[in-house]
Amino acid sequence: MLSPTSGAAEIIGMNVNSAGIKNIRQNLGLCPQFDMLFDFMTVKEHLDLFASLKSSEPRDVIESDVEEMLKSMGLSNMRDELVETLSGGMRRRVSVAMAFIGDSKVIILDEPTSSIDPHGRRVIWDVILKHRANRTIILCTHHLDEADTLGDRVAILDQGKLRAEGSPMSLKSQHASGYQLFLEKKPTTENADFDINTLTTLIKTNCPGAMLMTDIGSSITYTLPSADLPSFDQLFKQLSDKVDDLGLSGFGVSDSTLYEVGNDCYNSSWSKRDYFTLCANYTWIYQCFI
Repeated sequence: MLSPTSGAAEIIGMNVNSAGIKNIRQNLGLCPQFDMLFDFMTVKEHLDLFASLKSSEPRDVIESDVEEMLKSMGLSNMRDELVETLSGGMRRRVSVAMAFIGDSKVIILDEPTSSIDPHGRRVIWDVILKHRANRTIILCTHHLDEADTLGDRVAILDQGKLRAEGSPMSLKSQHASGYQLFLEKKPTTENADFDINTLTTLIKTNCPGAMLMTDIGSSITYTLPSADLPSFDQLFKQLSDKVDDLGLSGFGVSDSTLYEVGNDCYNSSWSKRDYFTLCANYTWIYQCFI
């Protein structure tokens, strides 16, 4: 940690300017974006080292914590392997385990699931969920589904300015369009023969706030506002009864996502050089680099 050039910050009630950086570091756990491991040490030796540095518990308690973390991360069978022999995904698991070991109260995870296969990503999610109690966790990620699934509170920053803040559900209700209705045309249906107006009329009769978003190839998408939720059952029943007459092969509906929230907050300055950050006061920071 560097001394601030101005202003003040507190970590678990300790001012970074006056509390003493040693006391703060003992309560911090960090998983950097790029793994910083010692190739000449084993997996267990890494956890032993960081647990001993951060924890004042007796040796038997530290040993128990290390064994539990090895098991949670799926690293038990690699405990005595040198980290230089591990795959990138396994090295990432070691870095996350080092952040949590030692009962750190503030955890900073910078893209912990980058370059991780789906199973490994699920393992890290489970560890975060298991160890989140009585902690503040700040997590950066490219995957907004992580923010949606794991985040308690989310804030969207655009070029250093706060654009929106709240729980994932509240952000979706404020900034997203509600629900997405996806319909698929029958393969035999030609665009010239398909009557989009008849379909739109049926949908709007049940959900007046519905809007046609896309009609590309065989796929059609409408947005359905949350206010029309009580009418969904009737709409779906009518679509099911008339699916053949309408020239459809099927349909489905999905809830809004944080990708829609990001688009809504960010649409004024969208470019490949921009980015937006989603962060949560209590648990998470999320970053998506476009």
